[in-house]
Amino acid sequence: MQYQKLDRFYASIAELESSFAHVRKQLRASQSVPVFVLERLDTYHEICSRQKEYGEALRLHLADENFEEVAHKIKLINALSLMIMEDVQEFILQLQDLNIDIEIVSDL
Repeated sequence: MQYQKLDRFYASIAELESSFAHVRKQLRASQSVPVFVLERLDTYHEICSRQKEYGEALRLHLADENFEEVAHKIKLINALSLMIMEDVQEFILQLQDLNIDIEIVSDL
């Protein structure tokens, strides 16, 4: 059961990365955009990569039944998820202020 949740976690990260890649593709194809916009998307990709690293560590700690480290990795993953959610909301508002239209492909 625990590993099924990790598999869903990885699927969610893959969907999130796909959404960011879709937005990046839209922005590059449709108009010139400020550098900070593409850098912001790169940051989200880096955060997703870090979450995957923590997920793999989490899997190892589960196998070792090191539940203190399991709890620690879950907290780190959750903190990064919250950071992305809050920042994306602000980022979308900034894009709107710049009159940059994007198609939202996920409601993560």
